[in-house]
Amino acid sequence: MYKDNAETPRSKRACWNRIEAVINMAQMTTNAFARHIGLPRGENLYQIKRGNNGVSLDLANRIVAKFSEVSKLWLLTGDGPMLIEKTEPARLTPWAYFAGTALHALIAKDVDYPEKSAAHYADRMVELYAKRGGRQ
Repeated sequence: MYKDNAETPRSKRACWNRIEAVINMAQMTTNAFARHIGLPRGENLYQIKRGNNGVSLDLANRIVAKFSEVSKLWLLTGDGPMLIEKTEPARLTPWAYFAGTALHALIAKDVDYPEKSAAHYADRMVELYAKRGGRQ
């Protein structure tokens, strides 16, 4: 019976190409890669290479658990980039740090216009910070 979402031989070959790209990135043999991701042997991967199987969710989860930079969506479907872009967490500027610290203390003291006082405090602290060459 025909299935609308059946994988074609070409799409199964693409599955192996994606797995192979990760293996090459890891600089391992297929068997070593299989053991590294927790498969008892490389037969599962060779079945994908022969076109008998596609990439299963379990296999994608195993790969992503060891190689967190690899996109699970890309492994499963081929959509998007292979590697996930890692973004650095936002860093506070010295001014924002000083203003936030002062604002919290000024609100606790119930000061009128604490945001203006905090901004003034932050300006003064940044000046001192800059005079010391950015060192505390």
